Amino acid sequence: MRLDYEHVPDDDFRRGRLAVLDHLLGLEPLFHTATGRRLWAEDARENLRAERRRWLTHPA
Repeated sequence: MRLDYEHVPDDDFRRGRLAVLDHLLGLEPLFHTATGRRLWAEDARENLRAERRRWLTHPA
């Protein structure tokens, strides 16, 4: 993913990625189908939270 944005300075990319993660975490529902909510919502939110933690603790 980062290779697609290698022209973007690291600090800008980090801020942008955190904004995307925060936006996704704020969506309710994250998945629009009942099946998606049942099968993937919990794991998807945990994955988003884990990535957010990684960007906060290891920014580059």
